[in-house]
Amino acid sequence: MIARQFRPVIAGLFALALGLVSAPASLAQNVVQVNISQSGSNPVSRDLLLPVNKSSVVELSVPAADVIITNPAIADAVVRTPQRVIFRGVKTGETNAFFFDIYGNQLLDLQIRVEQDLNGLEDLFTRLLPDARIKAEASNGAIILTGRVASLSESSRAVELAKNFVVSGGDDDAGGGAAAAAAGGGGDTASKVINLLTIEDKDQVLLKVRIVEMQRTLTKQLGVNLSNTQNYGDFVEPTAVPQYHVAPSFNDDGTINPGIPMRGANGELIVDYTNDGYFPGTSSNNTTNAFNVAGRALGGLALSSTLSNFVGPRGAEVLQSALGFNLQALERIGLVRTLAEPNLTAISGEAAKFLAGGEYPVPVGQDETGNIQLEFKPFGVGLAFTPVVLSEGRISLRISTEVSELTQEGAFAPQSVAGTDANGNVTTVQTINIPALSVRRAETTVELPSGGSTVIAGLIQEKTKQSLDAVPGLKNLPILGALFRSRDFQNDETELVIIVTPYLVDPSDPNKLRTPDEGYSTASDLATVFLGQINDVYAVPGASTEGKSFNAPVGFIIE
Repeated sequence: MIARQFRPVIAGLFALALGLVSAPASLAQNVVQVNISQSGSNPVSRDLLLPVNKSSVVELSVPAADVIITNPAIADAVVRTPQRVIFRGVKTGETNAFFFDIYGNQLLDLQIRVEQDLNGLEDLFTRLLPDARIKAEASNGAIILTGRVASLSESSRAVELAKNFVVSGGDDDAGGGAAAAAAGGGGDTASKVINLLTIEDKDQVLLKVRIVEMQRTLTKQLGVNLSNTQNYGDFVEPTAVPQYHVAPSFNDDGTINPGIPMRGANGELIVDYTNDGYFPGTSSNNTTNAFNVAGRALGGLALSSTLSNFVGPRGAEVLQSALGFNLQALERIGLVRTLAEPNLTAISGEAAKFLAGGEYPVPVGQDETGNIQLEFKPFGVGLAFTPVVLSEGRISLRISTEVSELTQEGAFAPQSVAGTDANGNVTTVQTINIPALSVRRAETTVELPSGGSTVIAGLIQEKTKQSLDAVPGLKNLPILGALFRSRDFQNDETELVIIVTPYLVDPSDPNKLRTPDEGYSTASDLATVFLGQINDVYAVPGASTEGKSFNAPVGFIIE
């Protein structure tokens, strides 16, 4: 149709060009007149919005001789009479049409834009989202949503409804494109829905997390160790040395002066013993029952005693026997309380992270020059969450929170590595000690109202360890078997609770916010030297302790 209608026009232009080439320049200036009519800027230009697969009727007041359509693949026309033309939208896009009378005068320059019909979508919005104010516009195959909705959930529902009305602009058959879009195969329909809706509800969420952990440790130790020592053989008497008032000496003539010995009340000599006497042979045996669970003996009650016995007269074949025992009754109770309250604020749909702690280095490799490559691992109190405000009464939270600390339990123990240096000397290098982490972590997704709380994680753990060290055989003796046994018992109880509370918040006046250092003042030199103070008493502005009877400070900090 286009080729047939444009053929006379093209032939005329070709003949005109030949005439200009063959005619003299002066004649061309007098004869040739060019009038270019740009589409869309004529006095007879009109716009037509044509829905896909629907028609519009154009009525002319003057009969048209020629009707030219630029792109019939976008919109085609059926000429019923010289004054009535019916246009049908084929697929989304833009084209134009020209109307001429029998004299060649331009009657109409019609700018045609074919878009998806959204009347059904607006009816769905009115029926399914009555409180929303949504306007849908079609543009080049896409749907633009403008207006206001109460919450993010309403905005999401409006986008889902609009996706069903998106038609792929690349299909040759409009009906096939609609079917493919409805079946989910018409392309990326989500990218053809432009969401410009304004959400009226608050979209800033403050998340308060409270992590409370109690660890209770009970250790009991009851141990008995026996020892026996025997000394045998001929008893060696102690060596007696007399005591003198005047010590023996040599006279000038070489004779010996016996001196004056010390005597008791009955005239006996007073002597001193250089040794207490001893048995030349000794044998001993004992029991050693350790505490394997705790690893060592704790503080508590420890009793020990030794009994010695002599057999036979002195100077003969005699036996000395000694029996001892060591009793330990020990108990330890430990309590650890962990409290962490991280707070974090984020806009709906955006992720936020918080860490109060540190990072420790971990070797991950070695380069070509021998340098150790490190990677830092975080530890401490961490919080990450992504809030989505569904409505004023519903907040969807994707939460990840943890409390971790360095520990030597499960750590990578160091080892000694032997090697040689450049001079051939043997060297010993101690490897790096890498600590382990004790972690309490929770990750989940929940829905809560603003100000509502829930427990996202709870742990009750009880771990019992017990060991019994004893002498084989003797431990089974009735009653007396307890003297040959040691018992080590340990019970660990842990209770962990993680509570989360989201709040919808607005920006606050900075004058209403307080920081811990407000009101702080450094102590004077005299107060520091004579009173030992490093800061004066200070109070948070607006804090009052009137009527408070607590012993601890309330509302202020005291050095």
